[in-house]
Amino acid sequence: MKLPSVLFAALLIPLSVTAQTGALKISYNYHFFTVRGSEVERPMILITDMEKSKFYNPTTDWIDSLNTTPEGRAKYRAMRPRSYTGKELGSIPTRWEKMYVTKNRTDSLITEYDTLGDERLYYSDKLQPIEWNMTDSTKTILGYECAGAEAYYHGRHWHVFFTPEVPLPEGPWKLCGLPGIILEAKDSTGQYSFTADGLEEYPTAVPPIYEQELYERTTRKELLKDKRFFNENLGAIVTSMTDAKELHQSQLKSLQLKTDLDFLETDYR
Repeated sequence: MKLPSVLFAALLIPLSVTAQTGALKISYNYHFFTVRGSEVERPMILITDMEKSKFYNPTTDWIDSLNTTPEGRAKYRAMRPRSYTGKELGSIPTRWEKMYVTKNRTDSLITEYDTLGDERLYYSDKLQPIEWNMTDSTKTILGYECAGAEAYYHGRHWHVFFTPEVPLPEGPWKLCGLPGIILEAKDSTGQYSFTADGLEEYPTAVPPIYEQELYERTTRKELLKDKRFFNENLGAIVTSMTDAKELHQSQLKSLQLKTDLDFLETDYR
């Protein structure tokens, strides 16, 4: 059964249940294989109310919040020397997952912020309805009864479970538009998945994106093309940034891209 596009518009209308509960915080385990084949898990957070949402990695967000004040920058710098000695080796908080995604349903905009090397980029697009098809699958996640749905989105086929018990049309990353929070999403190749591991009320408004002034505007496909170029040429980029004449063969091999792996969106080629 197809979920009509008209329902997407209807879901933009505030619901009484959200007026009572305010914003929600959903935590997800983001599991994926990088374009080089490394298996990775990252914690991600979705803060959402009926008007807007923010999806982000909590460590990246914390570091970016510190860098907005001189005191915060000094605090972060003070962590660095300790992280390279003794038992604290590698313990420094790092912006490993640099992606932010915000949705503004009032203005019908979706915005992504990302970082390539030292360059920070962002773009905004119209928040278009995803053509979801309902499935017969059901599942219980975090104690919530969930229904299944599937859709093609920007090059990938997604299978999701959402719960009408929490009737917000939201979900991890850019996935949204169903009559309930998406608590699990997996792409058909198995490269990417988001699984909720916590849901609670959030006491304040959806937080901002810190250091927005550092991001330069681009387009969605240009960002993906730039990301591809950056990853394909990472060996040369790393070499140019170091004193090494060239990387060892083992290092070069670890930087090679897997032909069967790609980014969350694959329609940029």
